[in-house]
This record gives sequence, structure tokens and C-alpha cells, in this order.
Amino acid sequence: MTTANFLSAEEVADELGLHVRTIRAYIRDGRLRAARVGKQYRITRPDLAAFVTGSEPNPTVQLPAPQTEAGLTAHSTVVIDFDNIGVNDSDRIITVLNGAVGGRSGATPLRLTAVPDRTRRSLKVIAQGGISDTAEILALLRDITEGGNFS
Repeated sequence: MTTANFLSAEEVADELGLHVRTIRAYIRDGRLRAARVGKQYRITRPDLAAFVTGSEPNPTVQLPAPQTEAGLTAHSTVVIDFDNIGVNDSDRIITVLNGAVGGRSGATPLRLTAVPDRTRRSLKVIAQGGISDTAEILALLRDITEGGNFS
């Protein structure tokens, strides 16, 4: 069972009248944005709508806050600016971030907002959440950009 905001690859295939293997291929190729949760893909309705219409998807992901006990919590906001970044690299970073957010749980929800600017060749990523979660996002972005696999 999925919520109204998230669809499985099978549900997307049914809605579009395509085979589920085709949907999975679109996801692997980066044509359809999805998050991997366990062994399954989850697609948001806005990402599906962007795929169908060919428009720019809204790259904002927000997980619901889990129930927590009363106590001290710490939050952090981190802004990462990428300059002189190509469309493919920008899309790659957004896809990796969406995958990294999928399936997370914790006392503080992790929210990622990615704002690509194709004309200025820039990407702004805003990570908001618990300190350790935002630190993990920074480490992931460091590994992507400094790992030698970034063009």
C-alpha cells in the first residue's frame, strides 16, 4: 500500500499503460525521477507529472516528521552552491540526493531543496534537518564532487 503522494513503479506502469520494466528503465536512465526505498522505487506525483508533460520537475523532497518524545533537538540548515555546472551533472546530483533521502527516519525530518538554474549553469542545494543528517548530505556531496567522477 502506498500513500497518495508516492507511487510504486507498478502503479506508474498501470497509470501510463506501460510495462513495469519500461518504467524501471526510465528510472535507471534518469528520465523519471524516483527514490529507492528498500528494494522498490517510489515516484512522487509531481515527478510523474513532470515526466509526462516533459516539464522541469519540482526538486523538493520533504519527509513527514516522525512522532518523537519531548526533549532537546538540534536542527541545521546548510546551503551548497554549485557554479559552472552542466545540466547532466545537476540532474545527477538531484537524483542522488533524492535517493539518499528515501527511507530515512529520525527525530528531525530531512528536507532537501534543489534549485537548478540552467541559464546561469548553477545549482543551489538546501539541506535542513538534524545535524548528523545534514552532515551526511555534505559528505555525500563532497564524495560526488571530489571523487573524480564528476565532469
